[in-house]
Amino acid sequence: MHWPQGYAARAARHEDVAHIAGLFAAADRAEGAPPWATPEDIAEDFRRPRMDLAANVRCVQRDAEIVAYAEVWPRDEENSEIDLFCLVHPNHLGHGLGRACLDFCEGRAREISAGAGLFNYTSRADDRGRDLLESAGYEHVRSFWHMEIDLSQAPPLRDPPVGIAIRALDPARDARALHSVMEESFSEHWGWSPTSFEDWWGPYESRADFDPALTLVAHEDEHMVGACINGAAPDRGWVRDLGVLKPWRGRGIAQVLLLMTFRLFLERGFTKVGLGVDSENTTNATSLYERVGMRVYREFLAHRKELG
Repeated sequence: MHWPQGYAARAARHEDVAHIAGLFAAADRAEGAPPWATPEDIAEDFRRPRMDLAANVRCVQRDAEIVAYAEVWPRDEENSEIDLFCLVHPNHLGHGLGRACLDFCEGRAREISAGAGLFNYTSRADDRGRDLLESAGYEHVRSFWHMEIDLSQAPPLRDPPVGIAIRALDPARDARALHSVMEESFSEHWGWSPTSFEDWWGPYESRADFDPALTLVAHEDEHMVGACINGAAPDRGWVRDLGVLKPWRGRGIAQVLLLMTFRLFLERGFTKVGLGVDSENTTNATSLYERVGMRVYREFLAHRKELG
């Protein structure tokens, strides 16, 4: 694998997470967008199953600074679908790093599974990235939104539906039920693949910023029927996952979970809350987010290509 002159690539290491998050933030700011990935987000990704840092992740350096990043992650044990991700620092565009990162990712994906479907991602504002992927044979297949709400005014209070109780997560008592709710809630979503409890809970609980008081769970009697998993982005609260089991949808549980989440973040001093959502979400989540006052502020594109 040849990298552009003056640049060298090496395997990513766990101690790189702060520098990689800084690279993400530089790319965000260049597009006029707020940074959203924290070092803990990168660290959690590094702990995912099938995340082989030595073989599948590269940090590209110039004068010891990480200026580009390339990642290959098989979504499932069968390696039938593989996520690729490439990012170049705005100050180092135009030197062929994007093409080199893509070549590395595709070459490694071919070694893993020559017949896999490849997915790659750009922001809507990244014209260079989109042009590169289109020239390499990728097609745009899905759009995702980042949405936000300004909490300059306290959100309204709303009582849970009759028979529903909402409280903070108790990890010892709730962890497995929380996993089950999330797996079932997201099972019909685009790109979903099942994750075992151990593979899901371990990376999440191991986060240095893990705070169960920020995650809300909804119960009917002793049965968990919904949950809102929350954390913090660099400048805002962040809704990581919101799910309600199908038989309990349409009763306003998700809306109450969101409004209570906004209150939690406001009490922590956050004036904005954001989340990511599939723009074609089949559960009509985007309409819910708009009803509670959220708006789209950024769009990301998923691109697909069949290895052949």
